[in-house]
Amino acid sequence: RYRQDDGLTRQTVLLLEFVAHGARQIAVDADEVHGDENAALAARIFEQIGDQRGQAKAWGTIGEAHWMKCHFANAEVAYEVSLRHAREAGDERQESWGLYMLAAAAAWGPVPVAQGISRCEELIAHAGARRIVEARGLLAVAALTGVEGHFDDARQMAARGRAILEDV
Repeated sequence: RYRQDDGLTRQTVLLLEFVAHGARQIAVDADEVHGDENAALAARIFEQIGDQRGQAKAWGTIGEAHWMKCHFANAEVAYEVSLRHAREAGDERQESWGLYMLAAAAAWGPVPVAQGISRCEELIAHAGARRIVEARGLLAVAALTGVEGHFDDARQMAARGRAILEDV
């Protein structure tokens, strides 16, 4: 898909192909996570050549690198950018992954509980046929509902979310 005769170097072509085809270029060494630098470089190149799908993949990889570092606010920003590019590219799989991770970020990130529940309920309402998004939304709401002390409601939502995951 990417060629050197498009004015790209061999190294750039390999990097773009690697990120665009879903490979996650993230390595964990002891306490450090590496890979977001290459994904950021790929995102800039994808932007220059107008590749929305590539940008979605690269920003998703940036989000994963932040997630692995427990930098949930930064991960959420990267997933939002990835989601925007996925929608522009018509990439439903990447869009579903972005929605899935935004629901997870609502539960794990620095978002106030009420706001996190609201975000997840909105994701659930718009999940449509994307059952994986609905499941992640329910699991996130369950966790946040538990934080509020409503344990029976949290257990019920978690059971619904797990049932969907077992089905998909």
